[in-house]
Amino acid sequence: DPKMVEFEYYFTRKLSFAWESDAFVIFPGGLGTLDESFEILTLMQTGKMPIVPVVMVERPGGRYWRVWQRFIEEDLVAEGHMSAQETALFRVCADGEEALEHVRRFYRVFHSYRWNGKELEIATLRALPEDALDELNRRFAPLLERGRIVQSPASAEDAAGAGDRPGHRLTLVPHPRRYGEMRKLIDAVNEFGPVDESR
Repeated sequence: DPKMVEFEYYFTRKLSFAWESDAFVIFPGGLGTLDESFEILTLMQTGKMPIVPVVMVERPGGRYWRVWQRFIEEDLVAEGHMSAQETALFRVCADGEEALEHVRRFYRVFHSYRWNGKELEIATLRALPEDALDELNRRFAPLLERGRIVQSPASAEDAAGAGDRPGHRLTLVPHPRRYGEMRKLIDAVNEFGPVDESR
């Protein structure tokens, strides 16, 4: 299989897995699967790697990830070891089609993001209408440390870049370490606009 990549060392496999992926689709497995799943989520939870879709796909009629999700919600969240907002960093799906739709939805309007000091710049594939921007500011006011979410054209440097670098961006100053809420903001941005099938 040309998609098969073999690694001699577990560390290099995990490093490549973490840093070279635009999405993670994870199937039931053993301790290694759980180790990699928790590591990916921990890196996103702490801002050490970009937020991308993380999808746990259940076997037909299975309950592996449902039981795992119940542990997350009823033990880790309920006991205060993680916030309820951080459960937005993953999605449990019943099958591959649902998983594929979830990944596609993540890239409907959202393209990527980067930090500029305390400012978060979210690149989008198209401009959002003003009423959508007002709605984002209303819904995500608790996420903001100060100011509002503002929209502007991409910088000249970005516009001159190669590839499909988008021409619009949203800028905001969020409270530190609110990555679960950032994930929900990305989902909200993607509510506006049709699916870009070329992604």
